[in-house]
Amino acid sequence: MNYSKNNDPIIEFKNVAKQFKNTRGIKDISLSIVNPNNIVGLIGNNGVGKTTLLKTLFREYAIQNGSIFIKGEPLSNKHLKKMAFFPDQNNFPKHFNIIEFAKFSAELKGIKYKVYKDKLEQLIDFLKLGELRKSKFANLSTGQQKRALLLSVLITKPEIIALDEPTANLDVESRIEFHNILRILAKELNICIIITSHIIDEMENLINKVVLIKEGKVVYDNNYSLEKDGKLEKLYNNYIVLNKVQKKNGESKKEQADSYASALVNIFKKNEEEK
Repeated sequence: MNYSKNNDPIIEFKNVAKQFKNTRGIKDISLSIVNPNNIVGLIGNNGVGKTTLLKTLFREYAIQNGSIFIKGEPLSNKHLKKMAFFPDQNNFPKHFNIIEFAKFSAELKGIKYKVYKDKLEQLIDFLKLGELRKSKFANLSTGQQKRALLLSVLITKPEIIALDEPTANLDVESRIEFHNILRILAKELNICIIITSHIIDEMENLINKVVLIKEGKVVYDNNYSLEKDGKLEKLYNNYIVLNKVQKKNGESKKEQADSYASALVNIFKKNEEEK
């Protein structure tokens, strides 16, 4: 399914806001995901708005301001049919057995059993779930649950997959296997991947675009490679811890320096006024 024939971004957030009574949420977020094979890392501390941003994309939260576009079109239910959300470990019905949940996920998207029957069996084999097909999620190990959730995502043949802390509590071997699957989905099948994680070291060899979020706002948004840009920890320290301001395209060094100077002057002016 191609949403449009032009070169609009796959996903575009324009000035999107969703805040809660405790003032947490997202504020005036604008970012674009241009390439279908992007693996985008959303990085930030707990409570800064990463999951809220994903939930606005899936219309679980109504936005209070701004717009979201998929391939140049305003986000609508037709786009949701080609998107899939991989939840964290606490947000799925554990009373389902894994095949029931995969079928449920497909039928929610209007996909008939005869269409996905063969692919279901192939995915069960690929994900090494054959002996677990009658098992309920509650009776599976963490690694098995993750593979079963991946089955329910892939059976819907999505063009966009968002994953919330997908490798939490996995052992090293399972994490490597999971990352390899994500790479195949992005590189070979042109599926756009958005992933949140607190484990920034493991993201370095996976993502090709990084978005840093602090207090509900995007503080850094750029393509990423470990070889070119260095460790994510350095970017995190610069833009999350030290509040460095990202230089925008076309902004001169003088303009950036002026911006720093203005910020510092404003701090002192404010302090003088309060005395």
